[in-house]
Amino acid sequence: MSNERHAATEPHQGPDRAHDWRSLAASQVRTQDQVPALFNKVAGFYLHRLHIDITRFVGQACVRLDDRLPSGATGLASWVLQTPGERVHSVCIRLLPGDTTLCTAGVLAHEVFHILSATWRLKLSRPHEEGLANLAQYLFLKHEPGPYAAWLAGQLHADEDPIYGDGFRQARWVYRQVASFRGAIAALRQCRDGQARKLAARLCEPDSHLRSLLCKTRIPARMATGTLQPR
Repeated sequence: MSNERHAATEPHQGPDRAHDWRSLAASQVRTQDQVPALFNKVAGFYLHRLHIDITRFVGQACVRLDDRLPSGATGLASWVLQTPGERVHSVCIRLLPGDTTLCTAGVLAHEVFHILSATWRLKLSRPHEEGLANLAQYLFLKHEPGPYAAWLAGQLHADEDPIYGDGFRQARWVYRQVASFRGAIAALRQCRDGQARKLAARLCEPDSHLRSLLCKTRIPARMATGTLQPR
């Protein structure tokens, strides 16, 4: 069984300032030989900021530029789910060429989360799935310097889509309470759509039983760097 997830957003253009256009045009991703540097940057972010080693599941060879993506999509992740056992293989991430290096790297961070979600069998609701993928993209951009990175991150905040935009805002709300990407994953697995704010409020309570439960859950432990294995 094959699966696909994609970031259905228009290609980003950036702040409307002449000097920004000149600098961004020089950093467009147009050829496949630019992909390894993008991959290494995103892999480093996941490893050092989120404490997840993505190279156990996705390699440079799995990431391809493709100008035949569905209309409006800037990236798409696909895989084959082998049954029985639900093991993920034949992973592929396709990225739309022609956008800026920073924007394309952010899309790659988004698509990588979909591969992790499938491999870990998180089985999240679609708003929580896309919300966490956008959260990974947002955190990547927040760790990049400069006004363009801030502008791209702001576009995620401004997205009014009920899946991508609302899902992101719920995921970020929970993330800010637990101060952990893996903790946000574990928390959102335990709530239905629309309950993220209520869950976050419970996590803020002194001596929260739920917070204690999340600290003991095996999900974050299984995602720890160096012990991450597909099931």
